[in-house]
Amino acid sequence: MLTRVVDGITVRPVSGSVGAEIRGLDLNERLSDEILEVLVGALNQYGVLFFSNQSIDAEAHRAFGRAFGELDLPHGRLHETLADQGLPEISVHSTENGLAAKAEVWHADVTWDKAPPRYTILHLVTLPEVGGDTMWSSQYRALEELSPQLVDMLTGMTAMHTPTIPDGREAHHPLVIEHPQTGRRALYLNHLFTQRIDQLSKLESDAILGMLKQHSVRPEFTCRWRWTKGDVAIWDNNFVQHYAIGDYEGKRAIHRVEVVGAPLTPASRA
Repeated sequence: MLTRVVDGITVRPVSGSVGAEIRGLDLNERLSDEILEVLVGALNQYGVLFFSNQSIDAEAHRAFGRAFGELDLPHGRLHETLADQGLPEISVHSTENGLAAKAEVWHADVTWDKAPPRYTILHLVTLPEVGGDTMWSSQYRALEELSPQLVDMLTGMTAMHTPTIPDGREAHHPLVIEHPQTGRRALYLNHLFTQRIDQLSKLESDAILGMLKQHSVRPEFTCRWRWTKGDVAIWDNNFVQHYAIGDYEGKRAIHRVEVVGAPLTPASRA
């Protein structure tokens, strides 16, 4: 179903739970305040947005990201960037530098930071002939499908997040968060970085966290995007997880920018 929004722009949901394709927008052009408001509203509703048939360069990619807020510099010394082109905010995730494979697990980006990135924006640069899709999972839906009793227990609890290679950095985030504008509540954890529920014993935490990690990416909460060269995707990093499927041969390269985030808003009991 296509929904006309403004100035010929349409929104087409790509699944029943998460994701929408935006049509009729050229990302080389500056976003008006009205269009930016539409996109933010769509992100709040759908979690991740896709823009096909784009022909943008790295400068336009950065400019699009800046429309949503201040851009962060890539976290970690191992990230390859476009700093030599004057674009240090853009990191390169490719088969050639090995970073593409690190996304082959359900996760949200940089959740071991006390203020994880708010939005992540990808630009597909090099595409394998077959495969290389990416999936997203709605953490709104993940929370909504838990029993009220379990949600009540989890609300107010926190969990520890650390990098995959421990280096002393860690963050403790609420297990149930709410959107700072809409108030909609969501589950907050991921397979890659969430280590332990702070208020529980290790035995209790392992059992509950293991169940929640499996539950959070149930197929009915997800969408799957088949990339074409030049596609752009933006998602709300606080409210979806994603997974880059490693089912391809050949080269794959994506450019990424991240919008600076803020500490998460813990949910109050309903």
